[in-house]
Amino acid sequence: MSTDDEWTRDYGDVSEDIAPKDPTQINADDLLAGEVTVLITGFKRYKREKQPWEIRLDGYPVPWRPCRTMRRAIVRAWGKGSRAYLGRRMTLYRKDDVTFKGDEVGGIRISHFSHIRGTFTVFLQKNQQTKQPWTFHPLKTPQDAARTQDRPNAAPMDWDGFRKALGDRYDAVDRYHAETWNRPLEDLLPADWPGLLAHIDTPEGRIAVARYQEPDHG
Repeated sequence: MSTDDEWTRDYGDVSEDIAPKDPTQINADDLLAGEVTVLITGFKRYKREKQPWEIRLDGYPVPWRPCRTMRRAIVRAWGKGSRAYLGRRMTLYRKDDVTFKGDEVGGIRISHFSHIRGTFTVFLQKNQQTKQPWTFHPLKTPQDAARTQDRPNAAPMDWDGFRKALGDRYDAVDRYHAETWNRPLEDLLPADWPGLLAHIDTPEGRIAVARYQEPDHG
């Protein structure tokens, strides 16, 4: 027999009671509370027809397996080379009207990408019969945010000190920056340097630079 205390007790976090049925991947129901911006820390590709990609996201114990439509969006945004995806961010949201076998079950979709120059729209599959325009927006990185700050008293760049501080990371940072933003380090203004230094010390920055330190990068 229940008591009044049981009806008014604080049960704390009850989210485990709405956990999705498939605990091996991130599901649309995991985003019922709203959109999330995630950092990509790993990528695997499997030889299977359905859900061949698994994307590991920082802070999540299981991977995300994007549908074909979102895989096409990722390639359109970041190119064909999957190694470039590591250290980048995207915003995911739950799209309620995604159907499966005629039933609306919801699905995970992307709204924003980091490392793109501006908004773009492409026609991608809505279902097996029709396509629809999908619009994706740029997601500001920590470097972008730092560069927008006003630094009227920024000191001139100390090239020797910067090279010494980076040590054996300098060439990797140079290649990473040139490939990502199409500008070599030498083209940057002094006011850009604080933002870059802050960026390469973030989790995504460290992951990205580490890729360019690997001997087989290319």
